Amino acid sequence: MSDTTEQGRTSETEVREAEHARIAALLARDYDALEQLLDDRVAYIHSTAHRDTKASLLETLRGDAYRYLEMETDLQQVEVIGDAVWAFGRMRAVIEIGDGPAGERHSTITQLWARDGARWKLLSFQVTAQPA
Repeated sequence: MSDTTEQGRTSETEVREAEHARIAALLARDYDALEQLLDDRVAYIHSTAHRDTKASLLETLRGDAYRYLEMETDLQQVEVIGDAVWAFGRMRAVIEIGDGPAGERHSTITQLWARDGARWKLLSFQVTAQPA
């Protein structure tokens, strides 16, 4: 199977673009756009070890339980495996949780993206907090 689309873009490039779109949606609080990037089976595991489903994550975000003020990721390793892409990297985020003050978090992330037709959707996301 070729890793290049008809438009000449690689799966790695498309997943990196999808990751940028995910971050943009979180920062803009555009949860309808985020919903389109999440697979229905997504497992979203936070640094606290709390696991969200697609429905519970979107409900939490829409309820303003936490808000992302800044976020950037550096996907340091991206591996294409058929119609899936595994990515590993680092994330820096400034997050407001509840009514508390914003806090900066540095984390290691692992992602699994799956091709759904012509789109990539996030199937698994896990964050591990880096020591302070």
